[in-house]
Amino acid sequence: MSNRLEVDQRNRQDAAEALRNQLSRSEIMARAREIRAAEVARMAGAIARQIQQLRDHVEEALGRARTARELSRLDDRMLSDIGISRSDIPAILVHGTVDRSGQKTPAEAAAKEPKAPNKRAA
Repeated sequence: MSNRLEVDQRNRQDAAEALRNQLSRSEIMARAREIRAAEVARMAGAIARQIQQLRDHVEEALGRARTARELSRLDDRMLSDIGISRSDIPAILVHGTVDRSGQKTPAEAAAKEPKAPNKRAA
């Protein structure tokens, strides 16, 4: 009888150990799912940021192309009226402005030049 009790006790211990192992495995699997979900969310956020940056760059490039088209359609006089020359267009596209370091724009230079007196033939 004692042998039978030992077998029953061993079976209960084995069942308890199996249950503990099963619980720890299920806890491990639950934690693994949490970690995986957090990592997927982090990666999705990183991908979304990259897509947004790409979209911003494309929109910026399209805006520069549109500006180049519009400025290229203007004649030299109209460009001069807004204070730029045709050769300034690439700098405007890259920097958004022209750094003249104290130089006068063509319009400013034309405005400062004294006008020749009007001589009428009598």
